[in-house]
Amino acid sequence: MSISVQSNAKINLALYINHKRDDGYHDISTLMQEINFSDEIIISKNQNNKINIYSKGIKTPTDKTNLCYIAASSFLHTFNINDGVDITIHKKIPIGAGLGGGSSNAISTIKALGKIFKIDIDSHNLFSMATSIGADVPFFIDGCLQYAKGIGHDLQPLPPLFKPYFFLLILPRISIQTLWA
Repeated sequence: MSISVQSNAKINLALYINHKRDDGYHDISTLMQEINFSDEIIISKNQNNKINIYSKGIKTPTDKTNLCYIAASSFLHTFNINDGVDITIHKKIPIGAGLGGGSSNAISTIKALGKIFKIDIDSHNLFSMATSIGADVPFFIDGCLQYAKGIGHDLQPLPPLFKPYFFLLILPRISIQTLWA
C-alpha cells in the first residue's frame, strides 16, 4: 500500500525578528499563509526495516538530514514501529526559498504514515513530533493563515483574509539556508 499526498508551501506576509534567544533561535512575529504550490510525497512500507528517501525533481538530500527522514524516524520511534518505509519526494518547492517546503514535507510524511499504519495521531503527539523537527513544521499541521510568534510554534489561526487573492511568486535562482539567515 502506498499513499500520495500534496505538501504545500507557505509564504510569510510579514516578518518581524524580535531578539535572539539563548537557544540560538530568534523570537519572531509573522503572518504565514499556506499557498497552493506543492511537492508530492509518496510513502509505502518496506520489508527491510529502513527508511529510504528517493528524490525526483529538484535535488534534495536523501540521507538522515532530510526532514522527511527525520519525521519518519520520529513517527516510527513514537509509535514503536519496526517496519521500514520508502519515501519518494517529487520536489517542486525550491530549497532555501523561505517557502517551508521541507517543513511541509515533514508534517505531510507524519500524517501519511498515520494513514499507512492506521494510527489516529492525537494533537499532542503530532505537535510534539512537529516541534522536535523544526520551527515551521507546526504551522503545516493546519496551514491556512496563521499568526506565529516565539520561534514559530505559538500559532493563532486567522480567518481566510486572502482567499479571494492570488500570489505571484518570483523565485530567483539563489538559495538561503534558514540557519544562515
